[in-house]
Amino acid sequence: MKDIRFWIILMVIAQLFFITQPPLESAHTWRQCLTNMIARNLSIGDGSTLYPTIDYGGESEGIMASEFPVFQKILSYGYRFFGHNHWLGRLLNLLMSVGGVYAFYLIIETYFNKRHAFFSAIGLLFSLWFIYSRKAMPDTFSVSLVLMAFYLYSRWLQNGKWSSVLLATLLLSLGVLSKIPAVLAIVPLPLLLIRKTTSMRQTVVLFVSGTVAMIPVYWWYFRWVPHLVALDNNPLFFPRTLSNGWKEIGAYPIEMIQQFTFHAFFSYLGFVLFCGGLVWAVHRKRYSVLLTILASSLVMFFFILKTGLVFPLHSYYMVPFAPVMALVLGYFLSETKARWAFFLLVVFCVESIANQHDDYRISDKMEVYLDLESEANRVSDRTNKIVCNGGPNPQMMYFINRKGWSLKNEEITLDTLHKLRRLGCQYYFQVGVNGVDQLPEFPFQKVIEKPHLRVYNLDLKSNTP
Repeated sequence: MKDIRFWIILMVIAQLFFITQPPLESAHTWRQCLTNMIARNLSIGDGSTLYPTIDYGGESEGIMASEFPVFQKILSYGYRFFGHNHWLGRLLNLLMSVGGVYAFYLIIETYFNKRHAFFSAIGLLFSLWFIYSRKAMPDTFSVSLVLMAFYLYSRWLQNGKWSSVLLATLLLSLGVLSKIPAVLAIVPLPLLLIRKTTSMRQTVVLFVSGTVAMIPVYWWYFRWVPHLVALDNNPLFFPRTLSNGWKEIGAYPIEMIQQFTFHAFFSYLGFVLFCGGLVWAVHRKRYSVLLTILASSLVMFFFILKTGLVFPLHSYYMVPFAPVMALVLGYFLSETKARWAFFLLVVFCVESIANQHDDYRISDKMEVYLDLESEANRVSDRTNKIVCNGGPNPQMMYFINRKGWSLKNEEITLDTLHKLRRLGCQYYFQVGVNGVDQLPEFPFQKVIEKPHLRVYNLDLKSNTP
């Protein structure tokens, strides 16, 4: 029971339940649909690694200024071999995330001890990592790559094998390219080296390696992404100035607090254990733990300010900080008597799973999305442009599997439809999870009419007045 591999296998088994379900669960379906959409387009040769594309770009090519599509590129190869299946993205993320947890365990075992490593790894497994490691999105994937790089750097310091540092450089670069906040996972490395015997040569090599790893990151996010924005004006992220970010998060104090007190572990007990770890680290003068949390918190605060109001409203922004909080939680449990430590661990795990189990469930109302593509195939070709009432959420366009426009209900008027028709739009997909009865009708021929779906052919006028 004290073998971390047992717990990792147990987690994988739990995560494999309903792994084939479409991205329609309660939390962050839009991000999964967007990730799968870009990967799907890459798999059919629509867009490229340097020019990732989306389906709701309207009359433009749909080039999106997103993170570098490492996850999406790997997933696109899966689509080519196995077809477009929802489980591929989930499984890819799960496998990489499991590797990240094991690397995290090995890191803490190296710099602290095996008992601390065990409790910290369990804390990470049952944090918000539990649900986000089975979603088709690059958050835990990117942090896992950086954690693996961290471990390889540690290995290089021990065995001097250049293969370790070269692979670490590659993984660090790919991880931060996948999502730039993932760099948070490497922040503690220089601080932990203080307590180890590190030569000047090793220090220089680590500095050069980190610099080399960050060159592609700088080029992509600060040179290439502005170019992509200028091409099609489809940015995925909207960085704030530090002052504007401060003002925006100030409007959501409760949500900000809940990110740390609840969403990090989906457990209030988890936060209490984290606070206990901080208190004990101060009391026992564990400077390695204190410096790690301090440095990581400063970097995290910078990202919070750059993100602004998006941070308190989206729990997955806590993913890069979860390993640091798990390290502190694990320290508290490792310094607690075994009987009490395992009792607290079990209660924490039960509370966390109880608060995350809904992520396995898909609402019956969402099942309408599952038939959208087959309905679309009945009346149109894949090349036909459409408009749908999905708003800024890519979910509807992803399931219809067509290109075109996704607008809010209030934006779709008769004049708008005529304008889009002149721009080459041929069909309007009007979807209502609560039924389409309350949605306005338009004087175009309905080629499909069902309780939750109407499809208008914009090229044909209706016979009704």
